[in-house]
Amino acid sequence: MRHLVSPLKYQNDEFGLLIALCILVVIFILPVFSKALRQNMEILIVFWVLVGLHQITAFLNAYIFKHTLIGAHYDAYTFHLVAQRTAINEEWVFKIGGFFYTEFLGAIYRWFGTSHFLGEQLSILAFAFSCIVFIKIQDQLGMVRYRIYSLLAFGALPTMIIVGSITLRESYQLLFFMLSVHLGIAMQLKGRLNIYYILFVLSALTMGCLHNVLIIYSILMIVLFFVWNLRPYTYSWRIKKIHLLAVVVIPVLLACVMVFSETSVPGNSRISSLIGLGSTPGHADDLWDLTVGFRGSSMLQEGRASYGVILDNSSLFTTIYSSLKMYMYYLFAPFPWQVMNIVDIYAACESFMRMTLIWFSLKHWHNAYGVNKRTISLLFILYFSMTIMWATGTTNYGTAIRHHMLTWWILALLGIPFLIEKIHCIWSAWLPGRRSKSLNLAGKV
Repeated sequence: MRHLVSPLKYQNDEFGLLIALCILVVIFILPVFSKALRQNMEILIVFWVLVGLHQITAFLNAYIFKHTLIGAHYDAYTFHLVAQRTAINEEWVFKIGGFFYTEFLGAIYRWFGTSHFLGEQLSILAFAFSCIVFIKIQDQLGMVRYRIYSLLAFGALPTMIIVGSITLRESYQLLFFMLSVHLGIAMQLKGRLNIYYILFVLSALTMGCLHNVLIIYSILMIVLFFVWNLRPYTYSWRIKKIHLLAVVVIPVLLACVMVFSETSVPGNSRISSLIGLGSTPGHADDLWDLTVGFRGSSMLQEGRASYGVILDNSSLFTTIYSSLKMYMYYLFAPFPWQVMNIVDIYAACESFMRMTLIWFSLKHWHNAYGVNKRTISLLFILYFSMTIMWATGTTNYGTAIRHHMLTWWILALLGIPFLIEKIHCIWSAWLPGRRSKSLNLAGKV
């Protein structure tokens, strides 16, 4: 039997560019199909500005600087080349992690052409959908005041613009992480069995397929949403149905992951080792040694951006101290004494902004009440658990900047309203005779 000729044989970069331009148009007219984006002119303008900045970055990287922009000349271009080779050679093998992304991108290239601009447009499309999900989560929390500032802070972060405009998988990880949270909150607020259960699980698992570690995190996130209670206590009888479903669903998911981890599919050795060590009695030390060894080998390969924090498990005190130091460096490095060039200055500014928004987000949590406080508590659990996960395997602030992109939206969502409120208070204090319009945001956001 003769093999079918690959559709790629009939396509070329010009056709791929045509499809990319069609996606570009779809991105800009997305408000026509999304009520969240067209609910007022301010949101519409901010959305167009954000995707416009992404488009400019994508065009410069694809046609002017030729894959040499910051962040676009290593992993991003490698993903593009591997996807091209996958499309041409039809090397289709399901693998969790970077392979999952390159095979998805390769499938698009196979049918529509191997234009690099097409791969970038898909990343921008994922970002555009993330903006919609961001607004929907704002609506779920009732955060209608200063929502424009939050959306602008979310999408205009330079890291978001650069990383979200090239062929990296972070745009997709961000989208499915945010979508999982949105669907999980909707599932909880509905209070009874509904379609959100299935959509939430599928979204979380899709996020997990994009990274070897995220597949473990996605299972833990599913467990968290099934056992967390957002509803008032008067509705606790409805929540018990969720807990009952969790008793059935969660063991099945864990069993599937464990079975999958034992298969011989290449690229899943990290999952197998993590689950194998974690599920074997008496092997907790081996799991810790695996983490320490991974960080040690990573530090040997890192350059100037490495912050050189090792995990010292020689005693309980050194274990706690080195773990806390590792996490602080992941969150806030580079520190002032580590700043040496313009990139370090940007990274330090982003770290300072992150520190500021963590403070105002905590203030938001302190002032909130009812369902909002329980929802914000859930978001904090997600933020700190994901950052701790990334901190464990990250040894330089260059890589950390990319990882922070996945959790930045939580800080923009929770911290920006209180930051803007504080700025308004200071501004009003500097204007004699002007009455402050500051309101208590606890009941407004």
